[in-house]
Amino acid sequence: EIRNLGKVGSTLGLAETEINKIHTELSSKVFQDRVDAMLAQGKMMDQDRVAELQALRQQLALPEEEAKKIIEDKLRTWVENRRDDIRNKTTNSLDDIRQLRDMGQDPKSVLRLSSRQQIYRDEVKALVQADQATAEDKTKLEAIRTECDLSETEAVEIEQQLARESAKAHLLNAVASVRQGNRAAV
Repeated sequence: EIRNLGKVGSTLGLAETEINKIHTELSSKVFQDRVDAMLAQGKMMDQDRVAELQALRQQLALPEEEAKKIIEDKLRTWVENRRDDIRNKTTNSLDDIRQLRDMGQDPKSVLRLSSRQQIYRDEVKALVQADQATAEDKTKLEAIRTECDLSETEAVEIEQQLARESAKAHLLNAVASVRQGNRAAV
């Protein structure tokens, strides 16, 4: 349809500058819609997406500067919205931290310390199920601590608190078993 614009414009008696302006507006709209569709998938621009947009830009005969401006504007808005979505979530995850980093955002500036501590706490609980951490678990925890931007002291406090909670839960279960006459469970 965009290709036929020149013929239609001539038939309507439009000047070449008017036809070019309409062509650029239509091409821009098609290009914007494609960028929006890509970003709606929740991923940043990778090489494949950039190559696809470059091919579309050439097919639409959209000026490179115009395409670059569209991508930058759409990407900036997408990053701002995604960052705000992550910031406003009631519960965050390690994936949120990774997504912020992928978007070039500093998780420390987006997420409160208490949110990052809770993420670490959740990851520790998920990783250390059997009350004992293996060397591999400890390596993973160190990487997670770094991703959460927590100091070693903050991480150790969380780990000790979880250990105390676990010990308390075991003690309560043992006492309940004894009271029920089930000494074998202790």
